Amino acid sequence: KQGIALNSMQFNLSRVIGPALGGFSIGVFGIAGSYYVNAISYVAVIIPLILIHPRHRERTSRQQGMWQDLREGLSFARKRPSLRVILLLQFIIAFLVFPYIVLLPIFARDIFHIGAPGLGVLNSASGIGALSGAILLVVLSQHLKRGKFLLVLLCVLGGLASLALQLLTPEHMRGRVLSLWVMTALGLAPFGNLLAGWVAQSIGAPSTLAIGGSLCACGALFIAVISKGRKLNVM
Repeated sequence: KQGIALNSMQFNLSRVIGPALGGFSIGVFGIAGSYYVNAISYVAVIIPLILIHPRHRERTSRQQGMWQDLREGLSFARKRPSLRVILLLQFIIAFLVFPYIVLLPIFARDIFHIGAPGLGVLNSASGIGALSGAILLVVLSQHLKRGKFLLVLLCVLGGLASLALQLLTPEHMRGRVLSLWVMTALGLAPFGNLLAGWVAQSIGAPSTLAIGGSLCACGALFIAVISKGRKLNVM
């Protein structure tokens, strides 16, 4: 469990540092030059990956197709209230909150007048929130009921859905359940972006962001109320 939390911490740390460096790079090298810098930076990722020696596992004789695996993941999540709650929260966040990313350039250029470096700092803010949540999980999870604590962090900080799912799912089902999260988080985002852009064109980016955040908070509160008293256990 600590390994999963630490993995989430390093991922979210990159979300803090990366956008800030990206904004600085755009200001110095321009957009095209920043793409070249980003491409070169992947060398630092490729070399450690080459040096990793994965643990070999025996293959099972039973081979399943993608749709069968997906059905098993859906069936598994449907029978567990904790996973249903997290996926429903992720649905709300992906549709109502994640579109803030496409609105940030408007805030940087037209509202705060801070340019590309400032846009990088704004993008880093979400990484700071998720990183703080991962640190809190490591420090405080020993003293609180983990299942409910994970849901509180997910409601407050938003970026811990995949971390919560990994901690709440046994290893043999983890890939199937995480695929549901990917479908929910990434599959719905384009539709949320489209809606946010249309609404922002009519009432402005600040009002759009406020409405989305308020609806998300109401949805999270409603889910918390209907889930009260249910037992949520970490695997």
